[in-house]
Amino acid sequence: MSKRIPKPESYTPRDVIGVDVNEEKVVYGDESINVEKNTGIGRAERFKVLAELLQKKYSSPRYPA
Repeated sequence: MSKRIPKPESYTPRDVIGVDVNEEKVVYGDESINVEKNTGIGRAERFKVLAELLQKKYSSPRYPA
């Protein structure tokens, strides 16, 4: 009743691509090309720090809601 899964045919790979995912960049390529894509983590972190500074500055009782 159980069917056997056939083994895949043997093949020779044509090329290899490496991928490296970091917090600031995604890098991919092989021995001839190397592509770097920036992520938005650094920019988002800067906006978060600015928002926290504004929140700290304007959270005193001098500034009513």
